[in-house]
Amino acid sequence: MEVIKVDKAGRLVIPKSIRERMGSKGEDHILLVEHNDTIILKKLDITEIAKKIEEELKGFDVEKAFERIREESTKLVLKDHPEIKE
Repeated sequence: MEVIKVDKAGRLVIPKSIRERMGSKGEDHILLVEHNDTIILKKLDITEIAKKIEEELKGFDVEKAFERIREESTKLVLKDHPEIKE
């Protein structure tokens, strides 16, 4: 645990010993989660996040998804506005 000071601009410096343990080499992306009076910082691995997103989207058909969105939105509009004809 370390005590650090926040400057007038709201900036803080993560101590070198913590950065080293985190494997930080600078230019890292950090997730900041705030809850009441507690702040949690988590180093993000953008490459790992991109891999997870890519894995989740394997086999995802964008055109099919857009077509379904168009169909569903058309149904909703026609339901709410029967005066409109297809």
